[in-house]
Amino acid sequence: MKTTLALLALGVSLSVGAISAPAQAALPITLAPCASTDIVPNAEQCLGFYGSQLLSGNSGDVAVQIEALGLLGFVWDGVTVLDSKTGLGGANPTFTAAMNGETWLGIHWGGGANSRVPGQDTTSFYRFNAGTDLHTVLLNYGSSSDAKLYFTSGTPGVPEPTTWAMMIFGLGGVGALMRRKRLQPVVAA
Repeated sequence: MKTTLALLALGVSLSVGAISAPAQAALPITLAPCASTDIVPNAEQCLGFYGSQLLSGNSGDVAVQIEALGLLGFVWDGVTVLDSKTGLGGANPTFTAAMNGETWLGIHWGGGANSRVPGQDTTSFYRFNAGTDLHTVLLNYGSSSDAKLYFTSGTPGVPEPTTWAMMIFGLGGVGALMRRKRLQPVVAA
């Protein structure tokens, strides 16, 4: 009886653990190895070239993006993207958001003649140090199609003079209000 209860408890705990464990996406087949020199600034780590367009929003592709970025050291929520560029037509992606420090990027490459794998759509993921206020990533292959900027971790640049002026004006206004309240005479009734 005790053995049966122990086995039953073990079975329940194992099944609960299996239910609560998150499923990992199987990464697609790598058609060609990526290299640190695929992009400039050079990548510290990369994954790919996976044989598919994996930057779409469908659940299977999102699961692969989460898995690949996790292997590169970034925990992605599956939703948040700082910037996204589509229809690059072989051009280098220029992002509106400034990249600073450690940065994670995904690139979908078309299968053109200038592709790492001609005739095949591929996707690769990169982790690199963007330095300070970088907006354009230079690509070694002229077959880019889409790019996603997932995260950049560095400190942004120094605020512009107008931002400083607004901050000083605001602090001065708060100080003036505080001083005015302190100097008002108390009226006795």
